[in-house]
Amino acid sequence: MRKPILPLLLAFLLVFPQPALAAVEKNETVYCLLANNGTVKEVQVVNWASGAPEGDSWTDYGSYSEVKNSTSSSKPKIEGNRLTWPVTAFQQDGLFYQGSTDKELPFKVSIDYTLDGEPIKPKQLAGKKGKVKITIHLENLTRQQTKLSYKDYQGITLSTEKTLYTPFVFQVSTSLSAGKWKNIKSPGANQVVVGDEIQLGWMVFPFPTADITLEMSGDEIELEPFEIVALPSLSALSELDLSKLNIDGKVSPLFSGLLQLENSLDKLSSAANEIAENQKKIADGSRQLAAGLQQLEEGMQTPYDVSGQLAAGLNELSDNHQQLAQSNEQLTQQLIGFLDQYLNQYSRFMNEDQLNKLKTLKDGITQINNGIQKEKDALNKLSAAASGLNSGLGELQQGIQSLSQQTPAISSGLNELAKGQEQLADGIAAAADGVATMRNEAGGQYNELMSSLAAIDELEVLADNYKSFMDNTNNQNSKVQFLLRTEGIQMDEPKNEPLPEEQKKSMWESIINFFQRFFN
Repeated sequence: MRKPILPLLLAFLLVFPQPALAAVEKNETVYCLLANNGTVKEVQVVNWASGAPEGDSWTDYGSYSEVKNSTSSSKPKIEGNRLTWPVTAFQQDGLFYQGSTDKELPFKVSIDYTLDGEPIKPKQLAGKKGKVKITIHLENLTRQQTKLSYKDYQGITLSTEKTLYTPFVFQVSTSLSAGKWKNIKSPGANQVVVGDEIQLGWMVFPFPTADITLEMSGDEIELEPFEIVALPSLSALSELDLSKLNIDGKVSPLFSGLLQLENSLDKLSSAANEIAENQKKIADGSRQLAAGLQQLEEGMQTPYDVSGQLAAGLNELSDNHQQLAQSNEQLTQQLIGFLDQYLNQYSRFMNEDQLNKLKTLKDGITQINNGIQKEKDALNKLSAAASGLNSGLGELQQGIQSLSQQTPAISSGLNELAKGQEQLADGIAAAADGVATMRNEAGGQYNELMSSLAAIDELEVLADNYKSFMDNTNNQNSKVQFLLRTEGIQMDEPKNEPLPEEQKKSMWESIINFFQRFFN
């Protein structure tokens, strides 16, 4: 049932190629044997140091319960967590050595099993039949508070504290017999069919947790081991080319423009409100004008009526006076004719004084007649003037009445216009509020983006700085990876004859031997 750990070895070789001889570089591979529930059973650390040590020794750091040189018989000098190797311990391919440790891993693995929906212990699954669900819980334990600095949308440098974790990317894999399992569900996994086997592989980035699930149905249940590779890496974000954002120095002008737009809209809204208030005042003035015109119209009625009566009286007086003038004209002509006749007949019998008196009488009669004629003309003019006054007052009254009737409509229209202006002002104010909201929300989102980018930068630093599981402070010229493997679940098999003692090897010796075949 147990398969070669080729995927793990390939990952090791791809991530940690053999370095050229230079200053000593160390590749640290942490092998963890896990129980089927994820509990750590044993941890072995295999170190491969390559390069040319300076001086006659090279010092590594880490607390091991046991150290074994896999390339020669040289032994280190151990002082606390210092392992000092003589330069003679380095062979052509460097120095391979392994050690046991009980140091806690920077992450935790726990695995749950259910059979037909009921929890079950992994050892009880062997040989059973039904629907199996396996859930692998991964938890990053490297929690730390980190201070981040970034520039906000206004170009002001802000500082914040965030909880970050040294990023680890996990590659989890296992294999299934294609003919044994049915209804396989492996969300997020890549599936590759090789012969009669299905290879499943997941890549996850627990920050701080991530779950992997596998569901399937079968009988005579046996499970291949789960193999897990964990690397300090931010590769989960490697496909995001954040440099393409290129927003440095380009956002502040945008938000400044939004602020100017917001201020301009506020001013426009204030101006629109002021116009609306003035329109209301004009509408109120129009209402007052309408009331005044109504009063004026009512007040004009009496002068109009009086002028009409005056015009009628003057017309009647003019007509009567016309008759009087005509009668007086006739009487004057008769008197003048009589006096002329009397003078012609009797003037020789009159003295000069009598003649002067008759001439004076004749002139007086003529003057009276002329005065009456002038009075007639004056009365005609006065009657015409009175009629004109009455007509003018009538037209004025009609004009005032028409204006009085139109003014309420004008006032109502101005009121409606003022309401529309208020709505326009409200709309402009709402637009200003919308711009302010957009600026604040976009600014907040931009700040969150900048904070996230600062966090990503810090995560890259944390990943780059995690160089050693055994002593990350002192082992700076180092690289590390974790290879974990569960035991797998098997049905009991008949006991075979024990192997000769010389053929027995520990799993770790087999692993070391397997690696050495690549470097010899």
